[in-house]
Amino acid sequence: MPISVITPPVAEPITVDQAKDWLKIDFDNDDEMIAMLISAAREKAEHYCNARFVTTTVKETFSPSSIMVTTAVGPNVAGIVVGSDGETLVLGTDYTVKTDDRQTLIHVLNRQEEALEVTYTAGYGTANDVPTAIKQAILLTVSDYYENRVDAVRSLPTASAHLLNAYRRWTS
Repeated sequence: MPISVITPPVAEPITVDQAKDWLKIDFDNDDEMIAMLISAAREKAEHYCNARFVTTTVKETFSPSSIMVTTAVGPNVAGIVVGSDGETLVLGTDYTVKTDDRQTLIHVLNRQEEALEVTYTAGYGTANDVPTAIKQAILLTVSDYYENRVDAVRSLPTASAHLLNAYRRWTS
């Protein structure tokens, strides 16, 4: 089930200035690197949570035999478009959608001959709408990446993982 980003987030949940305040940096030489670390930390946290934080449009592809699919990322899934073989399927006739705050389940009523493509938006909204605990986890990860510029085996700083666990979506 490959996932591709159609429309990336328009802003990061953390600004370079916020990260520099957190890192206690008062010079501009590392601004470009800090911006890159913010993006990397957000992407890592999104992967860990199976979520998108700032509204993003994604497309998932499922096998033709799929009749029940769960979107891989969330929260607040909206604007769902389901298609197969270049044709858009009709909600209610070709598929149904059941959604809650943790997952979105799509039931395809008629098995398709070709791969099923599901396009949707997911995220909390704007950068300002991202929960504070997620922003804190990103700052902790940026700090770790900035201070430890060598390869590390662990996935996330422990405190970041603890903050993100409340927002983690478990998918199959």
